[in-house]
Amino acid sequence: EVDIRLQLIMWSMIDKLKNEGNVEVDYLQIFKIRKEGNNIVISQSQEVPEYLCTYEIEIEDIQIEGEIKVYVIDSGEYSTMLFP
Repeated sequence: EVDIRLQLIMWSMIDKLKNEGNVEVDYLQIFKIRKEGNNIVISQSQEVPEYLCTYEIEIEDIQIEGEIKVYVIDSGEYSTMLFP
């Protein structure tokens, strides 16, 4: 299970990418989330066109073991967040 705050941050990251218009947003967004000290590190990537962005956010009360991978698939009509 992914904390709702992290889910909202990932949706915001996708919205920011779409609104900036610098990069064409791929239908598949991949997020890797890990904890470093008191910070959460979220890396967002896509394959076509290639894109990678990493954010570091200070959130102390979220527990993450190892690295979490989350996929967001956009069908055009709706988007689905998958936590394998």
